[in-house]
Amino acid sequence: MNNSTKYDASILDRVADSCVYLDLNITYLHQSPSIPQFTHHHLSPSDPQPPTMFALFRPHPNDELARIGEAHLKHDLSAEDRARLRTAASKVNNYTTVGSLLGLGLGAAMAYRIHTNRVALYNAFKMVNRPVEVIFPNGRREPIPNIDRYMKPTLLSDAATYIAFGVFGSLFGGEMGLLAGSASASRTITSDPASQRRIEDAFRKFQIDVLQRQIKKLKSGIDKSNTNTDTDSFDDEKSSWEKLRDQAASLTSNLKD
Repeated sequence: MNNSTKYDASILDRVADSCVYLDLNITYLHQSPSIPQFTHHHLSPSDPQPPTMFALFRPHPNDELARIGEAHLKHDLSAEDRARLRTAASKVNNYTTVGSLLGLGLGAAMAYRIHTNRVALYNAFKMVNRPVEVIFPNGRREPIPNIDRYMKPTLLSDAATYIAFGVFGSLFGGEMGLLAGSASASRTITSDPASQRRIEDAFRKFQIDVLQRQIKKLKSGIDKSNTNTDTDSFDDEKSSWEKLRDQAASLTSNLKD
């Protein structure tokens, strides 16, 4: 009887020690600050909606930048400043358009000049008496190939000439027009020092808002990565707790046996 009582007491002591150890681990798991608290989140109408599958209807980052710029134009500039900016922008647009058209016309004129020269060269070459064969001293005769088909202007070559010179001419004229328009717009803005100062201040505020927006996005990315790290650590601790629970269950079953 005494032996049985001692055996039962030792079993109870071991089980009690195991329960205390398990209770300490449970307390640590519930009180550890590194374990995130998961809550259910329900979307409200004010929350940002998930992106749509169609690229045409997705919000573009430039749309938000345009809204920020419009807000600064309305609140930081006067009506005269906005009119000055519109005049400068229209000058850049007009100069670029005129330069592109002039470059396109110049390219088309050069392509037409090349086409007429090719036609004149081909007609002159066709009217000249050309040898048709070569006679060697040993009496062997070799015909001279006809190269008329290689020199004759074709519709495809004319189209390629017009397209190439038109594209390069419009690009060159557009760049020249952009430079001239930018210089004219700069003179328009700098003609009034007070207006120039207000426009520069508004542009600096716009840059500050854009940089703050980028900083906010970067911080949200850091918080998201930290959340993922905390979730991984929680999973590791949970797996350790499950192993400990399995060991306690096996120990209890062995003691019962």
